Amino acid sequence: MDTNLPTRVREAIAETGLTHAEFAARVRMTADKLSKSLNGSRRFTTLELALIADASGTTVDWLINGTVVEQPAMAARTVLKSGQSKQEIESFVEHFMTADRQLQKLRGRRELTPLPVGPPPEGAEAYVPQVLATYAADRLAALDRNVDGLTTADLIEAIRQAFDVDTVVDTLPGGLDGFAWQTSTLRILGVRRTPYWARQRFTLAHELGHILMHQAKDLLAENETNGQKPPGERAADQFAAHFLMPERALRDAASSGHLERHTAIDLINRLLVSPAAFSWRAYNLGLISASEREELAVLTAEICAVLGDRADLVYQARTASEAQRLPRRLVVGHISAYQEGETSARPLANLLGVPVQEVVNLFGGGDQEG
Repeated sequence: MDTNLPTRVREAIAETGLTHAEFAARVRMTADKLSKSLNGSRRFTTLELALIADASGTTVDWLINGTVVEQPAMAARTVLKSGQSKQEIESFVEHFMTADRQLQKLRGRRELTPLPVGPPPEGAEAYVPQVLATYAADRLAALDRNVDGLTTADLIEAIRQAFDVDTVVDTLPGGLDGFAWQTSTLRILGVRRTPYWARQRFTLAHELGHILMHQAKDLLAENETNGQKPPGERAADQFAAHFLMPERALRDAASSGHLERHTAIDLINRLLVSPAAFSWRAYNLGLISASEREELAVLTAEICAVLGDRADLVYQARTASEAQRLPRRLVVGHISAYQEGETSARPLANLLGVPVQEVVNLFGGGDQEG
């Protein structure tokens, strides 16, 4: 028996402020059984450890291994709408947290790529989204990637490589648009499967902004005040606009400092952004007039694709934005662990959301349960 287990149980009991007899009654043990287990002459049962963890506010993992398991740190892209549940979202992301913990036990703890740290210089808070967007673009450029011209699938992979952030594309709980979730060993962005590819891409960048700005600490469920988004949401929107629609790309395309309508439409199709978002970005940069902004804003991404002779986008981009995607690193890691005989088929099946037998049929092996 791990000699540290009784010590950690004693610490857990002490944190509650209860006597051993009072704590024993709370976890449905006799005082004698608890005493023997603490003295090492009797083993704690699995049920007893679960009850002890629950009663003391810790985890079984900590009692057995001394491992502190982090809780999800999430930021919802939008305020919660009617029918959305924080518990539903936490349950959704816990699925991936469990897969990450399992992979760490098999392969060891992993270190994440460092991200920008520290508060912005005094007086520079308003420029943080723009500065971080430049930083993000530079990180992609180091990988020979440029957001201008990347499909969303390629952008997702570039984000994984540059920032150690995996992306989930799925039907999110309660119709949520997106979330950002990070612990010391895992970073995940979640975006909703949707036919609206431009909105999905903006959500992806928005959630990346939350992570880079270290805002993914809690599930944001504030109510909007007077129709205004909370400051963190506005900052993430600003990051997304700067990141997806780089100033240099827009200015380079402008003739004599002005964007013609056909050029604007070509840029919308190339950058895979919505006409509404693009029109505001171009207007704020002084590249189009207020009336031109209004004319562009009423268009849709689909209409721009047709007007720009890119009708193929309506099929290609929509098909991609509606496809499910699981976190690449977790999936690859679990497939590798299963094929190398380090684990059973069940963890991989749970991650993929398929029956155990399907994993066996796809990847071979005979150890289904483990």
